[in-house]
Amino acid sequence: EPAGEFFSRAYRQGRLPLWDTTIAGGVNSHANVTQGQYFPPYVLLLLAGNSPLLRDIYYLLMLLASGFACFLLLRRNGFHLISAVFMGSAWMLGGTMAQNVNAFLGQTYATLPWLVLAVDLALDKLTWRALGTAALLVGLCTYSTFLPIVISGYVLIGIQALVYAGSAVRSPSTRGRLASVGTLLAFGGVVSLAIGMAAFFLLPLT
Repeated sequence: EPAGEFFSRAYRQGRLPLWDTTIAGGVNSHANVTQGQYFPPYVLLLLAGNSPLLRDIYYLLMLLASGFACFLLLRRNGFHLISAVFMGSAWMLGGTMAQNVNAFLGQTYATLPWLVLAVDLALDKLTWRALGTAALLVGLCTYSTFLPIVISGYVLIGIQALVYAGSAVRSPSTRGRLASVGTLLAFGGVVSLAIGMAAFFLLPLT
């Protein structure tokens, strides 16, 4: 994994991997958003040395964390323990994760359940702390950086927010309609803050 070695050396030397001088006459590695070089868990792996053993542990932890997010999502929505365990296991052992866990796609796929869990928690509670936590988590997940999957994740949580708002607006009262608007505004705030956090690497792409 030459890119990983370059990123690891750069971080351990105390500099950001913005420009890779080892390829041709040098390439802009900052604008290459298929490597995940700013994803915090991956940065920790790079700082730790990026050895084959550490990479295997990293992939396993990403897989387990992704399945755990599925488990938490179902449990907090009232599903039976067995259902939640089955959901987490099915996600971890399914083709999406099993075939991509050791590829750069894998860490982005692994963040999808966390995106849904964060938005579920935020829109359920609608408190400043919950919204801030959700924005932080969504923003950090955006740094996993395989943009087609990241964009799909944003579409997914957008649909999730619409379902929440639709559930509220079904109430014939004015309170229900106001709750629906509040849900959409809260979701918009979460997404805006998350994208703002990721502006460090998103802005060079424009």
